[in-house]
Amino acid sequence: HRDLHSFPTRRSSDLLTTCADGVHCQANIKGPLVEECLFEGMADDTINIYVPPNIVRQIVSPTEVLVTPGALVLPGETLQVYDPVTGFVRGNVKAVDVALADLEGQRLLRVTLEHPVEGLKAGKDHTDADTLFTLDRSGSGFIIRNNIMREHRRYAVLLSAGDGIVEGNLIDNTSGNAIEIANSPDWPEGPVGQHYIVRGNTFIGGGYCQGYADNPSVGVVNVRTPKYGFSAADVPFERDVLIEDNTFIDMPATAIHVASCIGVRLRNNVIKSKADAWLARACPLLLFENSEQVTSEGLELDDPRPGITSGLEWRSAPSGQSPTITGLEVQLSEGIPALLEK
Repeated sequence: HRDLHSFPTRRSSDLLTTCADGVHCQANIKGPLVEECLFEGMADDTINIYVPPNIVRQIVSPTEVLVTPGALVLPGETLQVYDPVTGFVRGNVKAVDVALADLEGQRLLRVTLEHPVEGLKAGKDHTDADTLFTLDRSGSGFIIRNNIMREHRRYAVLLSAGDGIVEGNLIDNTSGNAIEIANSPDWPEGPVGQHYIVRGNTFIGGGYCQGYADNPSVGVVNVRTPKYGFSAADVPFERDVLIEDNTFIDMPATAIHVASCIGVRLRNNVIKSKADAWLARACPLLLFENSEQVTSEGLELDDPRPGITSGLEWRSAPSGQSPTITGLEVQLSEGIPALLEK
């Protein structure tokens, strides 16, 4: 998509331009190119890229399962096996054969797996059963570049799909997070992704709706592996994320939040706010939780607001290893620590 425009005309009294997302990509083999577009006034996300789950309803044998037909599955495709209760990814397995099936009147798919999956669990729905995500149809390989996204409901960019880049965009005052890199076990959508680049974007404000900036487990750029119940996974998995050369202006709360991830690199980011910019709650500017191999270099923090509790805070790394921080430049209110470990 190039040069798409979604905005109210000057003569229109409409508050909204769409009833839902600007670009909604479900179960695509290849992710989209969204470039040089303007999105404004939508009733939901600017861009959402994902694949629905196939929920395990019955385990027929160690290599044969009955699953809901949430997404197309073809022989030879790779399935990610995810436990939404703990947020744990059990691994990947290929589908060898797929056929229609029936269980108590419910139309299902009978999927033969290449090998058994340890711990695989069946159940009634996505709240208690493992879910399968077809990685071949998750929309990976997306490019979101040089767009303007502003003044609309919820996220600017919601990414379950991996292997993509978000670059050179202006994201201005969305009601939710600017970028949410995570699957959604409560909805549900997936998979749990890997390999992201978030580079050269400008973020202004945002998160003003209840449940976002006022939530202590949310950031304007939010990178996490979740589990059912809107909390972080017990074990880190989401991995290989580069966040570099971005500018954050007048953040309503935490700018970058990382939870239950492995291998997140921050490089040459700037976070700055005016003294009178709205602050939804007392918070750090960056927060790392239950994550490993997190690094930051060349970070500039300039925020005089007394409600900021620290520049960067980290909590409960599974290995006990603190993040590696270099090139930190800090201007905070007097007495506010640059780094804080809890």
